[in-house]
Amino acid sequence: MRDPGTQRRSAGFTLVELLTVVVILTFLAFAASHNVIGASSARISEAAAAEISLVARLVQLAGVAVLLFGAGFWYLVELHEAGRLDRFRLGHFLLLATTYSLFFAVFAVLGSHAVDAWLAVTIAALVSYPLLVLHVATIVDVRFACVSALPLAVLTTGIAVNGVYGGEVRSFVYLGMVCGVVAVLTITHPLLARGRERRRAHLEAALDAAVAALAAEAAAARAVVATARGRLELQDPVELGGVREWVERRLAAVTTELGRHERMMLLADAMRGASALRERAGQCAQGQVLAVRLRVQLPQARAALEAALVALAEHRASEATAAVPGPAPDSHCMACGHACAKGSRFCPGCGAVCAEARACRRCDTITRLPRHLLTAIDGALPPTHCHGCGERHAA
Repeated sequence: MRDPGTQRRSAGFTLVELLTVVVILTFLAFAASHNVIGASSARISEAAAAEISLVARLVQLAGVAVLLFGAGFWYLVELHEAGRLDRFRLGHFLLLATTYSLFFAVFAVLGSHAVDAWLAVTIAALVSYPLLVLHVATIVDVRFACVSALPLAVLTTGIAVNGVYGGEVRSFVYLGMVCGVVAVLTITHPLLARGRERRRAHLEAALDAAVAALAAEAAAARAVVATARGRLELQDPVELGGVREWVERRLAAVTTELGRHERMMLLADAMRGASALRERAGQCAQGQVLAVRLRVQLPQARAALEAALVALAEHRASEATAAVPGPAPDSHCMACGHACAKGSRFCPGCGAVCAEARACRRCDTITRLPRHLLTAIDGALPPTHCHGCGERHAA
């Protein structure tokens, strides 16, 4: 059964999250465009209706612009530093996309008040771009925000603006943009591939290092587990059940962590033997999740089990009422009291079977058993216990 912790995603910013944000913002953009038209239709002339419709069309293209910006943002960040977006989740991108969409919100408000389109675009850019640069700087760094994220924002918003206000040169502008993007991808894609390959190699080496680092801790935990199981095999009728239950719970916790350790080693072995990159990446990611958990929880579980074993030993020692064995009892027949010679099997006075002396394996107390009164069951004597501490005698 797969450990629940290994099911957590570690791939970072994914296509599903990008499309989720695009759907949300597209819905809001269409709602905003209808509001712009509805709010302006009551106070404008028919001559200005065409201009307001252009404003609404540009706002409706916000979802497409966010989609392009999100894809380009992922590409540029991976090119800058592979794996930087491993912890970049849906909420992070939703906030970034909202900052980016501020351009369209400002433009919609200005356009609905009959501000000239190019002036509205300029004001929207001056308001939204600095905030976007500041936001991206907190995610990556200032240089990346200025050199990569800002040109990407200009390009993607320019695509939307050109789609509405491009006029006769719209096709030429799109052609130039496509040529520029293809040129950038052609130049940078080998760098991206090498960076991602180095990232994969680093993660695989880190998993191998984690397996080696946890080997000693796992061996120590297995030794403690073996000790605990041996201690629990000694049934002690006088000890409190809560102490044993405590040890059993700690033992179960360590056993669970050792199961995760085995799972991590299996994933590392499978990763080394896998040929497909996607399969290697998946197994490496699951192994890394387990390694992070085991670094903390395996030593804690082992230490807790050791503490429980110490408490069990102290409790058993306190319950032993005969820590120091007394002198050996006199060798007399327990049936008639006649003296029996050492090593005698039967009493010379009455012929009864002589008593058997059994030593407790825990407190060394000697217990003499009246064999002539014990009834054998299936050819063997029934189990007996020490009268000093209650430990069961060895068979």
